[in-house]
Amino acid sequence: MTKKVIKKIFDIFDYIFYRIAEVYFKWDENSASTAIIAVAMLQTLIISDITGFILQLFYKRAETMQFVKTAKIIGGSLFLLLCFLNYLRYKSAYNDLKTRWINEPIQRRKMLGKLTIIALIIPWIALIVLGRTGLK
Repeated sequence: MTKKVIKKIFDIFDYIFYRIAEVYFKWDENSASTAIIAVAMLQTLIISDITGFILQLFYKRAETMQFVKTAKIIGGSLFLLLCFLNYLRYKSAYNDLKTRWINEPIQRRKMLGKLTIIALIIPWIALIVLGRTGLK
């Protein structure tokens, strides 16, 4: 991937972090722990969805069932690692991100707010669909 694409991906996660931190600011104050956990969850789900999709291309459900316990441990470890890395990235980033997006036009803000909610829901739906595929 090019640097431009990677920067764009980071911008998307930065925006999602900012919007979640903004909603939970009074509860979390400066820690933004809810937003850090939400972004890590989203990242973990996206990686899980991609991995699950690739595995379904090459293996039958019966072949992958023996690795469920291992997959849970790997997924949990990945989530904790991403929580730590996102903590390092976002521990003092809220004010900078707020400055970056505070003057966002209201229509754009509403649209991106809806897209943020959709971005948080779609990986769950994909994971459910992937989990249901091949059960018969």
